[in-house]
Amino acid sequence: MQAVEAFRAGMVEEGADLFGRVLEAAPRHVAALNLLAQIRLKRGNADAAENLLEQARTAAPGEPDTHFNLGLVMRAKGRRAEEIAAYRRAVKLNPRHANAWANLAGALCDSGEPAQALEAAQAGIVAGARHPMLLHNHGMALWQLGRIDEALKTLRSAIDLAPDFALAEVTLASCLLSRGRAEEAIAGYRRALELEPDNPTARDGLAEALRQSLPFWHFPMLADQARNKAYRRAIEAAVKPGMLVLDIGTGTGLLAMMAARAGAAEVVACEMDERLAGVAREIVARNGFAERICVVARKSTDLAIGRDLPRRADLIVSEILDSALIGEGMLPTMRHALGALAVPSAAVIPGSATVMGALISVPRLRPVNPLASIEGFDLSPFDRFRNKGAGLPTDLRGEEHAFLSAPATIFDFDFTRPIASPRERTVRLTATAPGEAHALALWYELGLDGTVTASTGAAGDLRHWAPTLFFLDRDRSLAPGEDVAVTIGHDDGGWWFSLAKAAPGG
Repeated sequence: MQAVEAFRAGMVEEGADLFGRVLEAAPRHVAALNLLAQIRLKRGNADAAENLLEQARTAAPGEPDTHFNLGLVMRAKGRRAEEIAAYRRAVKLNPRHANAWANLAGALCDSGEPAQALEAAQAGIVAGARHPMLLHNHGMALWQLGRIDEALKTLRSAIDLAPDFALAEVTLASCLLSRGRAEEAIAGYRRALELEPDNPTARDGLAEALRQSLPFWHFPMLADQARNKAYRRAIEAAVKPGMLVLDIGTGTGLLAMMAARAGAAEVVACEMDERLAGVAREIVARNGFAERICVVARKSTDLAIGRDLPRRADLIVSEILDSALIGEGMLPTMRHALGALAVPSAAVIPGSATVMGALISVPRLRPVNPLASIEGFDLSPFDRFRNKGAGLPTDLRGEEHAFLSAPATIFDFDFTRPIASPRERTVRLTATAPGEAHALALWYELGLDGTVTASTGAAGDLRHWAPTLFFLDRDRSLAPGEDVAVTIGHDDGGWWFSLAKAAPGG
């Protein structure tokens, strides 16, 4: 009894000595052999543990704990088949051996046998061996079989049974992440880290969930030094003492801090993603602007004077632009902000943009836009996953290409007086070189203010936003001097176009 108490108290050395004395007096003492084997295994001596357990099995072949402990030894030795066989013997001898059922299901999951793992877990539960680890491995088997909703329910049951079960929290979070439910996964990984701060799986899972929850484009956008410099110059020129600045879609709070540093009396920065808004507040405080910058977790269209803004704004800054300019809602956002949130004389950064267009050849990208034959195989059904109307932002500096027509102005945009869309026009593009046109390329010259400009064109200085390619349904053969009429239009969020030869002399 003294040896068992020492072992349970974590006094491994004392327990080993006492069990050794027991076995000197009674070499076939099965309980002592099992407990001393566990000590040897904890010390990393799996061979000694196996030898002790074989003695116990010879002395009492029907003792289920001996077979269970042999399973643990086989796991330590990487002998998976023997591990599984040992657990099966244990549960055959004791159908209510919860640990053996749990480990059997887990070993089968690890062996890539989820159907057998599920069968084992269900058998253990039916036998009355309700145990958090058994429920966990039951959920793991369901997850591996693609039965996600059932897996989530079972894993939650394991946590209900053992609220401090960090492994179940990690597995539940990973299961949620596999379904694209990053926010719930983040919460689960954080709960696991509260229980086990050094858990590497929870730490790495949290990092991946955070990465998936935030569109990656934030990072290359922040790395675009030309963009940052252009915004800084325009903001520094526009901000006057006493100004109230509204930053729409603040993200990290970068533009808001530029405005505060330039001398704005107050900045209201709105961000519809509550999690990003929280990070922006942290960044603002870290940089010493918490007293002058208020971050509001709302869309700009939900802001109200008197509640979110003390008065109408004198300056609006935003970067709710994409490579096709208008895809993130710049037009309706500015119409609302200028009408409801700003003084009549408010300045806007960026203030304008001119969209340019030209016909282009991009031979490497053409075979998958639209997708048809690859290496002699017809892959055209896969093309349904391509959104041809959205266009393809493409860094032409790293892409084989040739412009086949002279650039032409497609539309001018004045964000200080954003038009009510849609609108449409026909533009004539004149071929300057022979070749097969594969796409219409659109880019824009951005006017931050009256003097600061930046371009998303192939020769421009911006790096985050790139020319957008809208692919033709069929190649268009061009000869130098040939005119092609392009009917092109846009609404508040997207573009459309069609090509036809210009009428002779037209």
